[in-house]
Amino acid sequence: MVTIRCTQNLLKALNVKPVERTQPPTAKLGDWYAKPVETAAGDLIVCMSAPTYLSVAIPMSQLPLFPIHFHMRVYNLLRHLSIPPEIASAEVEHYKEVRYARTESRQILGILNDVAGNYQAFAEAQIGRGNLPVSEAEIGIASVPFGAPKYKTPLTEIRKALGVDVG
Repeated sequence: MVTIRCTQNLLKALNVKPVERTQPPTAKLGDWYAKPVETAAGDLIVCMSAPTYLSVAIPMSQLPLFPIHFHMRVYNLLRHLSIPPEIASAEVEHYKEVRYARTESRQILGILNDVAGNYQAFAEAQIGRGNLPVSEAEIGIASVPFGAPKYKTPLTEIRKALGVDVG
């Protein structure tokens, strides 16, 4: 089970009632924070793992099937980042049960805003080149350090969290 902590705008768009009390996540990548983000290439839902800052982006057009796309995007990104298939599958198995809650950390929201800015910049750079290659953006952003003053790079953090050799 995983909790996606949504901004008020995303909760409205999803048309879900947030749970008041959350349970600890069973997934190693923890709870996720999510918000809608306007980009030059189209609107996205940017989701970020609170402890690792790993992020995925789901086109807003996929909103009706958000939980399914979230599950698939995380698996896809983990595989692109060379996480072994059995470890990636075990992680996303927990994502089959999703709960929605309100955000609770301004610090994490600030980092999510920085991550969202990276997706916007990536989309701007793609103008005139066709569709936004979301996987390419996710992979690139996984190598960007976030979280001043103690910066963390999502790629390094997910490998630690999932017990994959970071050598």
